[in-house]
Amino acid sequence: DIKSELELLLQEQRSVLGDILDAGAPVREIPVPELQSAMDLIRSNGSLSSAQLQKLNEALLFVPLRKILSGYDSQIQVIARRINKKVGPIEFSGESLRVNPEACDPVLRELVHVFTNIVVHGIEDEAQRKELGKPTHGRISVNLSSDSSGDRRMIRIKIADDGRG
Repeated sequence: DIKSELELLLQEQRSVLGDILDAGAPVREIPVPELQSAMDLIRSNGSLSSAQLQKLNEALLFVPLRKILSGYDSQIQVIARRINKKVGPIEFSGESLRVNPEACDPVLRELVHVFTNIVVHGIEDEAQRKELGKPTHGRISVNLSSDSSGDRRMIRIKIADDGRG
């Protein structure tokens, strides 16, 4: 049954990853198709190579970076309303990257300041934007890209706005 298979997978993962999988680690929702794909991979191979195990880890632990960054939209809107500005939703372009949220957490947490500064200091209020011939809603764009160098993968997050700054 699937529970037994998942327990077996967890034991195998724990032997590779150690205590990172122990209780207290954040629970992550895994879409059913991704979970089914992982289980199919395990069933078809019987055991996993380190490359397959890495691919499985990424499928189960990594989440779309766009999804994480989209979470800043609500914060942007709250700040904009408080200071009488209008800002559209974040516009994304570039690669569809998946990241391990725990590994990226320190950097991602700091982006709150970047988005706040864009709204407070970059995006003009509606009257100023109208005077400058700009749309009433400010625009924030995020471009995602990656670059590999050897066994290291670098992720670039380019954040821009159409404000005065």
